[in-house]
Amino acid sequence: MRNYPAGYMGSTFTGSLLPAGNNPSRFTLVFAKNGKSETFSAQLEAKCRLSNKAGVTQSFQMEAFSAGAVLTAYYRTSKNKTTHEKENIAIALSFAENKAGRIPDEKRVLITCSEQGQTQFRAFSADGPGSVVRLPEN
Repeated sequence: MRNYPAGYMGSTFTGSLLPAGNNPSRFTLVFAKNGKSETFSAQLEAKCRLSNKAGVTQSFQMEAFSAGAVLTAYYRTSKNKTTHEKENIAIALSFAENKAGRIPDEKRVLITCSEQGQTQFRAFSADGPGSVVRLPEN
């Protein structure tokens, strides 16, 4: 089962988080396999938000994630208004692995990093659509 935002037309990239640079809203992931690697860089669309069990919402940027964490970025590509170059804009993140290993897609917590007040993610499996998960508003 894979989790995607409802109507999502963007892409995903999974890799290990490189140490943060000077801009807390930018990040780089690296995927390595069989001696080859691929690098992905993106800008958060907005601060990330996540609510705890008590319903308290916290906002944070990439400095909250540890270097080396394996994350999946949900992103879209757009043209930078200043440089006119294509850039990746991340609208959500999820942890793809923890110390015990890979986290199954259906058990991942999706962290919204979007300007939209609330983002809906839908779970899809080979058997058909799954449940809708609403992420917290800030």
